[in-house]
Amino acid sequence: MSDGDGNLAMKTNHAVDLTIEDLAWMAGAWRCEIWGGVFEEFWTPPSGGIMQGCGRHTADGNCRFMEFMSIENGPDGLTMHMILGAPSNGDKKPVPFKLTSLDGKTALFENPEVDFPSKIAYVKEKDGMSCWIEGMRMGRITKEDFNFRKIGGRSKN
Repeated sequence: MSDGDGNLAMKTNHAVDLTIEDLAWMAGAWRCEIWGGVFEEFWTPPSGGIMQGCGRHTADGNCRFMEFMSIENGPDGLTMHMILGAPSNGDKKPVPFKLTSLDGKTALFENPEVDFPSKIAYVKEKDGMSCWIEGMRMGRITKEDFNFRKIGGRSKN
C-alpha cells in the first residue's frame, strides 16, 4: 500500500495486506552498546516468504543473552516468532508477536499476553535502525531503547 508519495502506509487492521518484502529495510548486521556491553542483531533479507534473525548480548568477554527470531506470514498477517535463551538450556517455545502497524518507518509487533516485552518496534533511521521494547515489569510499564548502527559501515537505509 502506498500513501501517494511512495511511502508505505498502513492502518492497524490492514496488516494482512503486507508482505515480508515490506520489512526488507531491517535486513543486515546491527550493533549497539547497552547494558554494559554490546548487543548485536542480525536479520536475513526476505526470501521464501520469511526473514530470520538472531541476537546476542556480550559483556566482559561472555555471552549474557541470546535470541532467535523469524518473521513469517500467516492467516492474520506477518508475525515475529521469538525464542529467548540458549537452545542448549532446554526446550523452548517460540513466542508470537503480531505485526500490528507499519507506516514505512516503524514496524510494531505486539503480544498483549506477554508481560515483557509485550511490544517490539523496529524503526528505520537515517543512519541505522533503532528498536524499542516495552511492557510490564514489577507493576510498571518499562521501555528499553536500542540504537543500532550497521556493522561494517554506514547504513544504506
